[in-house]
Order: sequence, then C-alpha cells, then structure tokens
Amino acid sequence: MGSTFVRATQAARFANSESLSEVESGAFAERVQSILHGTPPKDVSTLFQQASELIMQLESDSRDNYVVAEMSLKPSRILRASLDHAEQCNGQSALCYACAVVVACSSNMDVVELLVDLSKVWLSNFLFIFRASGVQAQAGQPSRPSSLIGPPPQGILEAMLEAADAGSPNRERTERLLKRDGYRCVVDGSMSYRHPDVIANADVSCGPMEAARIIPRAIGRVILEEQSATHQSAVSTLSILKNYCGIPAEMLNNMAGNINGDDNGFILGVTVHRTFDKFNWTLVPVEGQNRYRVEYFGRNCHGLKVPWDEIATHIVEFKDDSNTGIDVPHRLYIRIHAAVACMLHISGAGNFLNELLRKYGFDDDLTAIPRFENLLRRVEMQILSEICHHTMHMGIHSM
Repeated sequence: MGSTFVRATQAARFANSESLSEVESGAFAERVQSILHGTPPKDVSTLFQQASELIMQLESDSRDNYVVAEMSLKPSRILRASLDHAEQCNGQSALCYACAVVVACSSNMDVVELLVDLSKVWLSNFLFIFRASGVQAQAGQPSRPSSLIGPPPQGILEAMLEAADAGSPNRERTERLLKRDGYRCVVDGSMSYRHPDVIANADVSCGPMEAARIIPRAIGRVILEEQSATHQSAVSTLSILKNYCGIPAEMLNNMAGNINGDDNGFILGVTVHRTFDKFNWTLVPVEGQNRYRVEYFGRNCHGLKVPWDEIATHIVEFKDDSNTGIDVPHRLYIRIHAAVACMLHISGAGNFLNELLRKYGFDDDLTAIPRFENLLRRVEMQILSEICHHTMHMGIHSM
C-alpha cells in the first residue's frame, strides 16, 4: 500500500514538471561555447582533466543515482562514457565538446545537481532516442521467417518474395542494397533467397535478408521536431549530433532524407539485423578504406554466424558488387552507431533502457518524448493507470 501511494505521488509530481533545466538554457549554451572558443582556447588535456575531476565529485555524492520504476542508473557513468568514447565518435573535436559541457556545470553553485541534469539529457536526448528507435525499426519490418534451414521449395520461395515486396515501403532501396552487397549478409556472408544462384538452384542454402539502417529512421523525425522547437538546448539532440557526432550542418539539415540514402544501410540476416538495431553489436573502423571489425557485447554472438574464436578479428569490407555506382555505407554513420553502442553498454544505460523498453514499450512516435521529464511522465503515468485499474478491479470483486 505504501509503495502504491509513493508511485501515485511520483506520477502526479512528474505530470506537473514542465520547466526546463539549466543545461537546456541559452545561457548554458553560451558557457559551453565560451569554453570551446575562449581566448586563449583551452587544450583538450586541460579540459579532460577538469571534466574528470567534476565527474569524480559527482561519484562521491549520494545523488549519483536515479531510479525510474525501480530501475537505477548512475549519472556519473553516462558522463564518463561520453568522454571515453568521444574520440571514437569524432576525434578530439567530440572530446572537447563532451568535456566542455561537463566543465560548464562548474559555474553553478550546486555543481552536482547540474551534472545529474546533464546526464539526463545525454540519456534521453541521445542514448534513449537511438536505442528506442530500434524497437520502432523492428516493429516496421514485414513478418517473415526468422531462419531457413535449407532452400525453400520454389512455390514457397515465390510466395516469400511476393510477401516481402508487398510489405516493404522501401522495396527499391532494398533491391539496390541487395545488389550492392552481393545478395549476402555483409557480416557473415549468408546468402539471400533473392540471390540469382538460389533462384536457379534449389539446393543452395539461403535465408531471408533485410536492409538495415545504421542511423535509425526515427532520428530524422526527432531532428525535424527539434529544429522547429522554440528553445535551443545546449545539449539537445541537434547539438549532440552536430558537436559530438560531427555531422556537418548541411548533412544535418537534410538528415530525414539522408537516412533513406544507400550510404545509411546494408544487408543483414533477420536475427543479426534485430541485434544490430538493439546495439548488441556494432562495427568499428579499422585501417583501410571501407573496412571494419565486428565488436559485440556480452557472452553472446547475437546471431552472427561467425566462429566464436574468429569474431574479434572478423573484418567486414564494403564494396559495390553491382558495379553501378551505388554508395557504400558512410563511415561517419558507422562511427556514430559504434559510439552509441559502446556508451550504452559501458555506462549501464543499455540494460537500464532495455528493461524500460521491455516494460513500457515506447513503440510510437518518439518525437513526443525528447526530454527526460517526459520519459518519466510516460512511465509514471502508466504505473498510475495500472494502479487505478487494479484498484477498480479489486473494488468490483469486493462488492
């Protein structure tokens, strides 16, 4: 009964929370810019040391923890992960930005409170949007078999092809990527049932393939929403994508269109696609043009049909097998996916958000919840609704 009252009270409090935090103000944005472009500008090592000391101050404070529906996460781990994986995302430029937004918190009397607010913005405006987009991407896929032991009979194959075409709004894009990637999963080489050899030879092993997006489609919708907002957040989605991820302004302005480009996708087997969207594995750039190594998280191959002892050294190399000038995946997009994946898992935000999504879904339009307070309201109001439903149900049975 006590926990029920606490949850209901929290829901009411979150429902009335509308004010922006200081880290989302124009004044904070100006402080960040003055740190980045001051005279003389601070070198990256000085910024990193100052940011690290502030994060250590947060780690020693009891407020280095927030709880959402009995799930906890340490804000300091998110901020530290933003520093640790910045260079992987966009070199020293990203590291300077990640350090600057932390250092900008030191101008406030209550540094810890501002650091906690900053971590919430990283979580909701960046990590949550990318991770939750995977749920939407999977929900939008046409229903099809998850695996095929052997080649299907010709009649079944034709029915599968017809169903896949009818269910995909991006059939032409998928066909281009299939041709570019040689009708194979780019990671493990599994052959698509659309491959000409499969169609000509019923004995060839194959499976269903999908065109995965590196940057999720929902990000484009969020960007459009952010661009039309009346306030400019210092560490909003747009600011992070531009300053941390290094997406050029001209590319950012047309992000909704770029997300559907050939350079933002590749062909994967169904199971491998699902785990890629969940950021359970990623591709990390290595030396050489269009070459990447597979990096996975946890003691699981996540559907990758690569021997366990070879995954760490497995190299994926993109090229246009169609020889018709189809763009290969953009290195910038792959770097961003890798940085998000590493931040999710190193900070603990991955498990936190996985549980949040498992319990509460968030499979509708993400533009409605770009802020941490909105995220909390969604969770708490759903809990309150469940409590009210349960109370009414118990009342009816007690009559």
